[in-house]
Amino acid sequence: MEQMTGLPEYRNDGLLVDYRLLKLNVYLDKIKQGVKDKLDCKLRLAQVLEGGTWTAGRRIAAKLRPKDGGPPTVIKIGYYYCKISTNDAAR
Repeated sequence: MEQMTGLPEYRNDGLLVDYRLLKLNVYLDKIKQGVKDKLDCKLRLAQVLEGGTWTAGRRIAAKLRPKDGGPPTVIKIGYYYCKISTNDAAR
């Protein structure tokens, strides 16, 4: 277990952001602006997220996921196979 990396999640990221080890970017705002420019319409960020990034993420994950329905990445560590899984809600 000690050879495995820590999982990124909100509880760890706050510390790294506070100490300026991670720099936040405004990618969602950039995506929203790109949608607005391309479609010439005003959408709230929630609409862009629901209709765009969440849906697109689920579709991309479905294409990358193996036929058995497992996660797209499996890492072999010694004799152990560790599946790198995503939230089941993304399926």
